[in-house]
Amino acid sequence: ATPLARAPSRHLRWVSASCALAPILARPPAGAHGGARTPRAEHPSALPRPRAMSTDAAADVAFHRAADELLGNLQDHVEAWGEDAPDLPDFDFSHESGVVTISLGDKGTYVINKQGPNRQIWMSSPVSGPLRYDYDDARKAWIYRRDGHALHERLRDELVSLGGGELNLEGMNER
Repeated sequence: ATPLARAPSRHLRWVSASCALAPILARPPAGAHGGARTPRAEHPSALPRPRAMSTDAAADVAFHRAADELLGNLQDHVEAWGEDAPDLPDFDFSHESGVVTISLGDKGTYVINKQGPNRQIWMSSPVSGPLRYDYDDARKAWIYRRDGHALHERLRDELVSLGGGELNLEGMNER
């Protein structure tokens, strides 16, 4: 390790490690703190204490759990419906990396995906355009805030109007 720079006021030195620079605490020269006292940063009381999960982290976990449950349940229900839909000979369903694509041939394509930073589900519909849904834990459903409709109801109504048959999307988020 070769010292590249020294910051005497903070007693830091930078060393090269695996082609990256990393700060390393260095002991101050003897007498720098009025004797051989251990610097505060090295004292056991300065070590980080384990903390409970932050509210943001808990909300992220809850979002991903609810979003993944919805997308998985859509795969089970919509894929079965589409295979039997009388008016959709070119039906195709895919679910990869948090994105569901429902292709209805010449009738259009739905794209439903989770947006982690916003904690939303986004749906692009050939009928109603782009929509953004927030999870309502009390209703156990993804809700469009502008008019209060639920994603599963809008999607069901549109798919049945385009492809026929019956489709039950109730209870997409029951956990």
